[in-house]
This record gives sequence, structure tokens and C-alpha cells, in this order.
Amino acid sequence: MVFLIAFFSFLFGLVIGSFLNVLIYRLPKNISLIKPGSHCPTCGMPIKFYDNIPIVSYLILKGKCRNCGTRISPIYPLVEGISGFLFLIFYLKFRFPVGLKYMLLTSLLIPISFIDAKEKLIPDVLTIPWIGIGLLLTILLKDLPALQVLITTLVSGFLFWVLRFIFSRILKREALGEGDIILIMLISSYTGLWGAYLAMLLGSLTALLVHFLFPEKIKGEIPFGPFLSFGAIIGALTL
Repeated sequence: MVFLIAFFSFLFGLVIGSFLNVLIYRLPKNISLIKPGSHCPTCGMPIKFYDNIPIVSYLILKGKCRNCGTRISPIYPLVEGISGFLFLIFYLKFRFPVGLKYMLLTSLLIPISFIDAKEKLIPDVLTIPWIGIGLLLTILLKDLPALQVLITTLVSGFLFWVLRFIFSRILKREALGEGDIILIMLISSYTGLWGAYLAMLLGSLTALLVHFLFPEKIKGEIPFGPFLSFGAIIGALTL
């Protein structure tokens, strides 16, 4: 039974990943998530259901649109694959219903990471409303000390605000975006003190490492969302 549920958790993650691709593409452009339906951004032709199967359709079509032959970004199967893998891992670690909380967090962090990496933007719709839901789920599931999680959420947001103020004055430019402050609060509301700590620590270390390894490719402001999200996932997996 565990194997069967794990398998369906992976499939469910793939399907959610397909929807996350819609969020990643449409949210920054302020396009409706419902209309129009899935279509090729180049030729505009609707994508048939059999060409919209996560990962499988991409492989069958060899990464190209069936109608116009335009190459499809490998980000699409990557997002689906990451979602499926993390859904599987979180089920195996926490089982249900607690695993669903971390699947929800995954479904928020993935589009946040990809949108921030490309647009240097973290949409409020993916953070602010879900902080309260994270706190509510923590209270209902009792998987973490609720009071500690609440305090951590508030303190982490305040700490990032202070850091933003200090480093912005030192660097004479914006050091952290408001979206990063809200993101660390989101992470804290789901993962508590340990997850927030690893998000800050690993996020900072990996951001510095990437900046050191690719100084020419990373110019100006570094999108911090993907690094915080990476730390948060590690934190959740080590709870």
C-alpha cells in the first residue's frame, strides 16, 4: 500500500508540476490562469490533451511543438520532474496528512524560484495568503510547536527587514527585496525554526557560491528566492 500511494504521490506531483508551469509563465505576464487554454506561445495552436502529459509528451515530441516545430523549453519537464520527485520524497518522509503540508509548500516554492530567477520578482499571491494557511495547518496537524512557529515567522520577517535596512545603507542600493522578507515568513510558517534557519544559512551560502563561481553571469541584484527555497526544502527534509 505504501508503494502504491508513493507512486500516485509522484504522479500527482507531475500533474501539479504541469500547473506550476502555467503559473511560472502566466503570473508575471498577468495572464489569466484559465483562459486561454494550453497553447503553443509561438504558433498559438491549442495543445491537445495527449500532447500535455507531463514529461512523457515532451519526450515523445522530442521537445518540439507538434504543429510548428518550435523548440519547447526544457524548463517544463524540469519543473514537472522536480515536483513529482519532491512530492514522492515528502510522502515517504511524513506520510499523510502531514506530507500534504510540505507538498503545498513545494507547490509554492517552485514557481517562486523560477519566477524570481527570471523576473527578479516574487508574486504576493504566492506568499502572503499562504502564510496564514501554513500557520493554520501547523496548528491543525500539530507536527511542529505552533507557538514556536508563529514566533519564528514574525521574528524571521523582522530580522530580514533589519538586514535589508542595514545592508541597503552599506551598499547604497536595495540589498533584499520585500518579496524575500515575505518569503522567509512563508517558509517559517511551514517549517518552523529549523527550516527558517537552514533557509537563511544555506540560501546565503549557495547564493555566495554561485556569485563566486559565475561572477560574469550574475550582475547587479541576485534573485534570492531560489536560494531561500533550496534551503527551505533541505530544512523540511531534515525536520
